[in-house]
Amino acid sequence: MLWLVQQRLLGADSAFHGYIRTLPAPDDMRSHALYMDAASMASLPTDVRNSCESACMRAGAAFDFVKNKAKESSAIKRLVRRRPQLLDRDLNLWAAAILLSRAFKVKERMVLLPIIDLLNSQRTGATCDLFFDATGSPLVRATRHVRHGQEMFLNYGANKSDAELKAFYGYSHEAAVPEGKNQPSVPPGRDQNEAG
Repeated sequence: MLWLVQQRLLGADSAFHGYIRTLPAPDDMRSHALYMDAASMASLPTDVRNSCESACMRAGAAFDFVKNKAKESSAIKRLVRRRPQLLDRDLNLWAAAILLSRAFKVKERMVLLPIIDLLNSQRTGATCDLFFDATGSPLVRATRHVRHGQEMFLNYGANKSDAELKAFYGYSHEAAVPEGKNQPSVPPGRDQNEAG
């Protein structure tokens, strides 16, 4: 989380600037659980509300962890002294929302996978799956025939309830999609061991 905030603060000086600037801004993430106000949260069905509250608790715990590490780690203390904004609550909320909605879990670590995180999801229409080779490099492989120009879909909600999808990605597979519209664009955030 702290790394993501640091890279955002570096702006064009970040080696990851091209990727960071493609990430949604807080105003684009209003359907994410971390940005819901109390009235919106209260209006949700119980299972969705519980998942959203769980996401908020995870983000709060992550921010507390970062603040505590900043007190304990001399390296982080130096970073924060140079850039106090690293501990800005709003920036860390943004980073937590990005990680909850875009990161993949790889060997107990959350990692961002640019380009791969642009794949949309379909529960029953997935056309590819994510694998990791022996070196840990990500590979996307088609799981069925894909025509030239056809959109690729992952199923990153196979082991997630619709309530969890709503809390972490701001949508669910059960949500109605207006006729003629594509599925909402949301990033994967799924465990490498989940079946496609």
